[in-house]
Amino acid sequence: MKAGATVKVSLATKDREEAKKRHREADAALHEYWQRFREGPQPLSTKQVQALAGIHYARLVDMMDSEPGEEGIWKQVLQLNKSKQASGELDRWFGPTVDDLFAEQGINTEPLSRTRVVHAAFKAIQLAAETNLKKAGGDYSPDEEARKQFPAWAAEPTQVERPPRAAGDMDLFALLDHKFATQSRKPKTKDD
Repeated sequence: MKAGATVKVSLATKDREEAKKRHREADAALHEYWQRFREGPQPLSTKQVQALAGIHYARLVDMMDSEPGEEGIWKQVLQLNKSKQASGELDRWFGPTVDDLFAEQGINTEPLSRTRVVHAAFKAIQLAAETNLKKAGGDYSPDEEARKQFPAWAAEPTQVERPPRAAGDMDLFALLDHKFATQSRKPKTKDD
C-alpha cells in the first residue's frame, strides 16, 4: 500500500471478477478508516475493553494449543509479566501489542481507553500463560470458564455531532463527502 496524495493498493490478482470483489472490500475498508478518522478518538466501554483483552487471551492459547512448550517457559513468562507490572512498565511491555490490535480492528481511541486495554491485556495474557502452563504439564482440560469471561468483540456505533459549517468553509473531508455524494456514475456496461 502506498499513501500520499492518493492511496494505492495492489489487489494482487489479474482475475477481473476477483479484482472487483477485492476492490469493493478495499474501498469499504478505506471508507471505514476515513469515517473513524473524522469521528476522532472514541472512548471504549468496559465491555469493549474486556472483549479486546479476550482476543489476546484466545490468540495466545490457540497459538500454543498443540505444542505449548516447556513448563519452565510459562513460569518465566508469568514472573516476567508480574515484574513489568510491579515496575510500572505495562505500557512499554504490552502497549505495542495493543496498538497492533487497534490497527487491525480499525480502532481509534483516546489514551485513557488505551491504558485500560493495556491493563486488561496484561491480565488476559497472564491468564493465557497459566492455561498454557497447564497444557505444558499435560492438562488439556477445556478452558471454557476462562473464555466465558470475555465478551465477543463488537464495535459500538457512535453518533458524532458536528458543529454546522460556515458557508464556504470546506476541509478535505467535506470536499471528499461532496465529491462522493455528487460524482457522476457511468451507466453499467456489459463488462460490469
